Amino acid sequence: MHSQGRWCAVIRSWACLVLTITYLQVWRITKNASPSCIRTIRVFPPKANELAVTAVAVTNDLSQIAVGVEDGSVVLFQGDFNSVRGGISRDVLQRPSLAFDYATAARRIEAVESAVAGDMTKLEQLRERLAQSKQGRGAPGDRDEDDAKADPASLQEGAVTALAFHSKPDASVKGGNLVSLFVGTSQSLRCYRTAAPKHLMRSSGAELDAQGCKPGCAVSATLDDEQYMVLAQQAGIFFFSPEDRGVCYASDMEKSRLAWFRGYLLVASTDPTTKRCTVSVYDLKNKFVAFTLVPQGGASRGSDRSSSAPRRSRPGVLDILSEWGAIFVVTTNHVVYQLVEKDTATKLEHLFKIHLFDIAISLAYSNNYDDANIMDIYRMYGDYLHKKNDFDGAILQYTYTIGYVLWAALVDAACWCVTLWWFAGTLSQAM
Repeated sequence: MHSQGRWCAVIRSWACLVLTITYLQVWRITKNASPSCIRTIRVFPPKANELAVTAVAVTNDLSQIAVGVEDGSVVLFQGDFNSVRGGISRDVLQRPSLAFDYATAARRIEAVESAVAGDMTKLEQLRERLAQSKQGRGAPGDRDEDDAKADPASLQEGAVTALAFHSKPDASVKGGNLVSLFVGTSQSLRCYRTAAPKHLMRSSGAELDAQGCKPGCAVSATLDDEQYMVLAQQAGIFFFSPEDRGVCYASDMEKSRLAWFRGYLLVASTDPTTKRCTVSVYDLKNKFVAFTLVPQGGASRGSDRSSSAPRRSRPGVLDILSEWGAIFVVTTNHVVYQLVEKDTATKLEHLFKIHLFDIAISLAYSNNYDDANIMDIYRMYGDYLHKKNDFDGAILQYTYTIGYVLWAALVDAACWCVTLWWFAGTLSQAM
């Protein structure tokens, strides 16, 4: 299931004996009425193999829906989903190496022939499968272990672990928006332009990363009015635009879940040494850790009841959800934590208590505080540095308040400074 604004895309499977059919249902969600199913579409064609669906993504205007499959391919639906009779097109996006390439068959046979060391049975099986593929009867992913060793580049990718649509205004594109689709697997991250679906079937897309991510370790984020695909890998957290890789943050923790909420990046990670799981909330715009949650463990099910001190388990994080203006963290020991964002005034008051005035100034700017209140924070910062005998730093903060704070108060504070001559020179330059 994937929710996007007023729309919700649900994948349902219907099984009867040996027959399994996978459907895509589009639901409309409103506040004052029950959800209603407005469209039901079969994901795979009637004669195609029914594969497991691993990821779903929906555009904001409900013009495109992408369905990720376990074999690494993506089924892209485009059209009118608001009505029952609206036209819908279905296209399949996959790597060109997944499609059979008979031109490399001769080289692969030579490689396998040396690998099997005279085992003609396997060689004949390979030749038969290649012939069937040439005639259109073979499956692209039907390869044995020796064939994979002979040509690792042609191996099928793992299951799709992440899907996300990004759009930006572009007058040269039909509809006025340039839509990009990020496709993440366990081995790579690719970006497709979904404005021309027929061309996508012959294009491999732009490969942005050769490592990919685990399930749950990717999220779509908007930072400084730019849209990014965020991936959590072993080395750190990486941001990707549709064209190239962006900023990155180093971290050696074992990441298990990512989430994005109102400019905050939530990372569930585990310490390799202590095996303790934590959920960190990062304010990337102001560059500080807003909150850290350590799930509390309960008595594990395998503990001995006769023991007076049952063994405590270390819970992990199953999922991180955001709804109703709050964040919900679901842990493996069946506990749900709710995180609610505090108002800006409370945040500033807390930062004042722990003397993080530089972060308070950045937070006030990002929340569009007026100049008078921001200059008052500069003055408080200067007073704090003055008490710490950091006279140069205090005078620097006082100079920012020139024109907003009474000069008499500045001069009175600076008279106690050893570097009064430097303050006088700064005032003359400001005038």
